[in-house]
Amino acid sequence: MLNVMLADACRFSNHPSLEGTGTNKMGVRNRFIERAYKSLFECLEYDSVEHCVALLLFAMIISQAGLNRAWIMHSLSSQMAIRLRFHALDSPMSTAMFRDDSPVDLEWKRRVFWQLYTYDVMTSTLSDLPQCLSIHDVQCNAPTPLDENTA
Repeated sequence: MLNVMLADACRFSNHPSLEGTGTNKMGVRNRFIERAYKSLFECLEYDSVEHCVALLLFAMIISQAGLNRAWIMHSLSSQMAIRLRFHALDSPMSTAMFRDDSPVDLEWKRRVFWQLYTYDVMTSTLSDLPQCLSIHDVQCNAPTPLDENTA
């Protein structure tokens, strides 16, 4: 996940070592993307909210190289979210699974799911590839602002 964030941060950095030709900045960014690809299997080793976010961020970063690549990376993130049952957070069947989660954790999972769903619709529409997530399977309420006392 760190390599993905560093690759994205290269676009916004004003550090002197990245300034100048622009090629250098992109070269450093590409090295971080290459390292992220190499560590991809570590990310897929076990399912977590953090790994869903990392895969989604990776999909967003590599979308510049082509929507097909982004769609593949995003589908990995979507499959992980489904295994974690984020699509059914508010289903009566899933209540027991998430009973120990705080309201903040539940809201975070909702936001991750809806970001995945939104990105899924966008990439599928732009690339003519099928959606990974079906709205008919979704039993996850829309994200809501957290109360100051909750956060």
